[in-house]
Amino acid sequence: LSRPSFSEQTRLPEPSKGADLPINPNAPLDDDFHETNSFVFSPLLTLPPTFGSAYVGETFSCSLCANNELSDGADRRVSSVQMTAEMQAPTQTVPLELAAADDDKDHSDLDVGESLQRIVRFDLQSEGNHVLAVSITYTETASDDENESRSRTRTFRKLYQFIAAPCLSVRTKVSEFPVQEQRNEKRSRTKPVSYALEAQLENMADGPITLERVAFSPKPSFNTTSINWDVSWPGTEKMDCPFLMPRDVTQVAFLIKQLSDGKQLKSHVETTKDGRIILGQLTIRWRTSMGDPGFLTTGTLYSISFLGVPAILVGKSNASHLASGWHSIFSVGQKVGPALAILGTVNYLYVARRKYNSKYDSRVCKSFVGAAVATMGIIPFTFIFMKPTNNALLAQTAKTTLSELEVRALVEKWAFLNLVRSGMLMIGTALGLYGAL
Repeated sequence: LSRPSFSEQTRLPEPSKGADLPINPNAPLDDDFHETNSFVFSPLLTLPPTFGSAYVGETFSCSLCANNELSDGADRRVSSVQMTAEMQAPTQTVPLELAAADDDKDHSDLDVGESLQRIVRFDLQSEGNHVLAVSITYTETASDDENESRSRTRTFRKLYQFIAAPCLSVRTKVSEFPVQEQRNEKRSRTKPVSYALEAQLENMADGPITLERVAFSPKPSFNTTSINWDVSWPGTEKMDCPFLMPRDVTQVAFLIKQLSDGKQLKSHVETTKDGRIILGQLTIRWRTSMGDPGFLTTGTLYSISFLGVPAILVGKSNASHLASGWHSIFSVGQKVGPALAILGTVNYLYVARRKYNSKYDSRVCKSFVGAAVATMGIIPFTFIFMKPTNNALLAQTAKTTLSELEVRALVEKWAFLNLVRSGMLMIGTALGLYGAL
């Protein structure tokens, strides 16, 4: 793996008058690139002294050379040289196709001093340890004093190990836009739903990169609109592609809308077993400072608004399907929610105690106490206001006794109460942020 870089060239300071050993200031510069140009980079490339780093999304490439290092006049001859290679990735072992180097004739017999060169390329798709395994098989023919030839086949294997690290860190967030309804219009779940997809991209590599393209590939039930630098708005100039130095972060966004012909949805959305709507995938293309391309496709993105409630209410579903979909969401929240609430409350109270002992402004301590109360308040809120609805839906999950309309009404009520409960957490977060600032 070779990552060349431009060689830097710097003029020497002008020698002082009367110096015993005057030195030409252009001495360090390239012969063909001095006196007329003071640009810091020369047209020469510098190879790295060590192996360097490999990143997921880029193409691993290297040259393999099998050299015949016998001395002139040796009584042995090398023929039938064959080279094979495979990449041992964390999840699979892939045989590699070897391409002939430029101006390299395809031959298997190597004379003294000749070499067989092949180029290997492999798209890095997973993080972790990789091993390039190269096998060489050749026939060695030796002649003795009686001019008798003896041939035998020899094989040796070389292993080259490296680690593929992530080049980009992608963090996504999906939010649902509320459905706009006309006055006096009955509430309907057949209206198209719109989402906002936000993604933060962080450069995790050791060098700078330039984002060439960020696109969202939606499922057939949706279309998407980019609101990033690649869109030309009326009256504004087109923006340049983002240039990210190491650990720089940029944010992109897309509008996703469900397709509709005005009266009904064109196609039913795809959902997971736990009721989340499958939206699509994010694809990213970039180039390094030396022009090496990179490509990354994220995993499938889902809607998480209202913890998946809109997904189980879209379209026509029977009472059993609605209850089982709600139960999947309820089970996850029941396991995670209380622990997170208690942990957040303890953290807020601990910080409030530290601020109080340090004689901070009393408003700072009160803000953290308020954040703790708002966060812990979701537990009594659940038992007082949400428990009757939970019990009714749990009973429906165990045995179907209610109609579809009744179950749908219970799920919608639960979604509203869950929104209020989420608002309490947001208030706690806002109070904690106010105290921190």
